[in-house]
Amino acid sequence: MREYELSKAKSALNELNALDELNNEQRADMDRLTREVENLEIEHRAHIMAGGDDALALETRTDTPDRETRERLELRETASLGRYLIAAGSGRLPNGRELELMQAANVPDGTIPLELFDVPRREQRADTLAPLTGTGVNLDPILPAIFARAVVPRLGVDMPRVESGGYSTMTITQSVTAAATAAGVAFTPTAGTLTPKNTDPHRVTAGLSLRIEDIARVGQANFESILRQNTTLAMSAQLDALGLNGDNVAPNPQGLYPQLTATDPVPSDVADWEDFVSAMASGIDSGPWAESLAEVRYVVNNDAMVLAETTFQVGGGNQATAGEMSAAAYLRAQSAGFYSSSRMPDTASTIAGGIIFRAGTMGLDGVNAMRTAVCPVWDYIEIDDIYSDAGSGIRHYFMHSLIGDVLITQTDAYSRADLKVA
Repeated sequence: MREYELSKAKSALNELNALDELNNEQRADMDRLTREVENLEIEHRAHIMAGGDDALALETRTDTPDRETRERLELRETASLGRYLIAAGSGRLPNGRELELMQAANVPDGTIPLELFDVPRREQRADTLAPLTGTGVNLDPILPAIFARAVVPRLGVDMPRVESGGYSTMTITQSVTAAATAAGVAFTPTAGTLTPKNTDPHRVTAGLSLRIEDIARVGQANFESILRQNTTLAMSAQLDALGLNGDNVAPNPQGLYPQLTATDPVPSDVADWEDFVSAMASGIDSGPWAESLAEVRYVVNNDAMVLAETTFQVGGGNQATAGEMSAAAYLRAQSAGFYSSSRMPDTASTIAGGIIFRAGTMGLDGVNAMRTAVCPVWDYIEIDDIYSDAGSGIRHYFMHSLIGDVLITQTDAYSRADLKVA
């Protein structure tokens, strides 16, 4: 398996290296593949040193990226979010590596390339602080805020980075026909139909307030890394929430959940074991989207998950596990995924909404997956510093990201499966 993964990553990387010019999406793919090849090579060498049985099966030579890619990766490693903030607060463009990264990413002046947030920073521990009392204090690394896991990517929604301008995608919604035809008989084909879907950008804003003392320290590694991480997580959490629940009422984008039709008829009894299994089994369509329960994912809110965890199989007969396994445990074991999220809509009038995703076209471990929905993200973050609390020594920054509507390109891949939970 290690040989196959490494060979596949190298092949894809070589194809990109052969191109004369790369767009932003291809550059992102090249960066990802470069890191993947490096990690696989490390794992392989470790396996060889450990005496693995495939020690002689694979050459350990690394296909290195081209010069342009290496330079861009180095810029990302060394560019600082803090210096972007300082430049914005001073009403000027950044210089040095920050300016070079902007130019390499081809983003507008005064913005931050979104790819800056791709690189995990090497966090350094600040050894001591020296308060006025003169007593040294060991500074532990700043702890991050915690956010719920993203839901939208796990429901097959692709989030590509796009350049300036609107966004459009097109899907074949009526296939051409094929049929056995007798000799000498003319065949009349049916024309295929292409259906476009379009979206304009919607602005999502995160606020950041910093004391001037913090700005002076912003280059310190721990402060820089935690600032980047918190900004990334806060913005990502809001993008995910809007991608799931956006109601398409300005300024909100159109999310995934409001586009799905509620279960009809509305469930009238509190869900039992059979109801949970039936809800997930409603996702089976015998192809192309889900040939069995193993290709169905089901996401619910907290109320539905608590009920599933406390609902046990009853009866006897030939059921060896009668009464021993909860509905949640059974669905997790038999399906492509059963999980809850705090971002799912709250229970309304005892009915908890749930999303069915038919994941049969995801491919092997998500590789070469069919795109079932798309939500474009513009590839830069704008930054404003419009006012300050001068008397308090505080500056306020506003960081704007642009997100599109969730465009469902394959409508048969999604449906609702609602449950009565009380």
